[in-house]
Amino acid sequence: MTAGNSIAMESAVEDGFVALRTELRTRLSSDALAAADRLLGALPDWQRSSKFGDLGPEFRRAAHDAQAQLSGAVLSAASCLVVAELALSLGASLARRCVTPDVLALVPAAAARLLAHLRRLGDAPYAYPEDHFLKDLRFAAGMTVPAGAAVLDLRSKLGARATLDTLRRQPSISSFGALLTHGNLDPWFRTHTESRYLRHFHDAGWDAYYRRVASMLAADGGVRGVVGTSWFFDPALMKISPRLDYLLKPLAAGAFLVRGRTSEFDITSATIASEARKKLYEEGRYQPTPYTLVWPREALLSWASQRNVKQPTG
Repeated sequence: MTAGNSIAMESAVEDGFVALRTELRTRLSSDALAAADRLLGALPDWQRSSKFGDLGPEFRRAAHDAQAQLSGAVLSAASCLVVAELALSLGASLARRCVTPDVLALVPAAAARLLAHLRRLGDAPYAYPEDHFLKDLRFAAGMTVPAGAAVLDLRSKLGARATLDTLRRQPSISSFGALLTHGNLDPWFRTHTESRYLRHFHDAGWDAYYRRVASMLAADGGVRGVVGTSWFFDPALMKISPRLDYLLKPLAAGAFLVRGRTSEFDITSATIASEARKKLYEEGRYQPTPYTLVWPREALLSWASQRNVKQPTG
C-alpha cells in the first residue's frame, strides 16, 4: 500500500465546513483572522515524531500570541476556524499518507462528528492545549486517524522508560544504531481514546481496532509498532473492573507494559465514570496508575496474520 488513497467526504458535510468557514471569516476581526492564519502556517510536518500535545515551538509561539491577543470567545472562534480550514483539505492530506482503505472508510463519519461538535461549541473554551481542540486539530490536519475503538496518531515517540524496556526485550543492532544516531526509536503509532465517541469501546471493538493498526503497519514499513498510555492498562485495575480485562489481551501476543507516574488526569479519568473505583480511591484502596502498552511491529503483525487479517501489498 502506498500513499494515494483518498476519501470522499459527504457533500452535506463538506458544505457544512464551507459554511462554517465563511461565517467565521465574516464575523472575526482582522486580528483574529491573522492569528488563525499564523496557527495554520505554524503546524509541523505530519511526519515529525512527537508526543500528542507537542506541535512544535513555532506552533506554541503562535498559540501563545493568540492567547495574549484574543479574548476567550474570540480565541475559541479563531481556533474553530483553524480546524474547519484544515478539515476542508483533509482528503488531500490523507492522500499523501499511507492510510489503508479500512481506516479511510471511517473518516467521513468522523468528519461529520467533527462538524457537529464545532457547530455546538458556542462560547465554550476551545483552543490549544485543550484536549478536544488538540484531537480535532490533529484529525483535521491528517496527523491522527479514526480507527474504531480509538484514534491513531500516525507519528509518535516512546518515552525514555519504554525505549529502554523495548531495547531490553528486543535487542538488535538496528535498534541500538537508531538510538545512537537519533537518540530514539521512532516512529511509532500511538493509541488515544476519544471520550466523545466510545461506541466501539468493547472487546470486539478493540480487536477490530488492532486489526486496523496491523493493516496500517503493513502499509507503513518504517513504523515500529503501536503504543498507548492510560490508567486502563493497569493490571491492578482488572481486579476492580474485571470486565475490562480484554484491554490487556495484547500481552499474550508480544505486547508489554511500562509503568508510569500517576497524575490528576489519571485519577479523574479513572474515577469519573465508576462509583466503585471512586470509592476505592477515596478509601485509599486503589491508586489509578498509568501504564504504557507497547506492541512491537513484528509481534502485532504476527498476531494479525494468525487471525487471517488481509494485509495490503505494494
